[in-house]
Amino acid sequence: MLKIVGAINVAASQGIEKHTLISDEQILAWQPDFIVTHASLGEFDQVRRQLNEHPAIAASEAAQAGRIIVIDNRYFLGVSQYIVKGIKALASGMYHSVSVEP
Repeated sequence: MLKIVGAINVAASQGIEKHTLISDEQILAWQPDFIVTHASLGEFDQVRRQLNEHPAIAASEAAQAGRIIVIDNRYFLGVSQYIVKGIKALASGMYHSVSVEP
């Protein structure tokens, strides 16, 4: 999904694989342009709020600029027909040019 929308996974580019815990120091050192995560329908705002309450994430340029993207679990985790909506959701969050319906 990231490659299609022209994004780079900063963690992967640093050798991080799969679901590895990333330290606060790493987040602050990397200063990603966007923070991308996923949640169930109805939990997007809660997840975004929790991330913004985390000190290292709150201190990041991405969070301060409002660039935390939360994508529906179905679109983010599955390799299925939902991948197209996942790509649209990611592009919408990054470029604000694509509307996505849950």
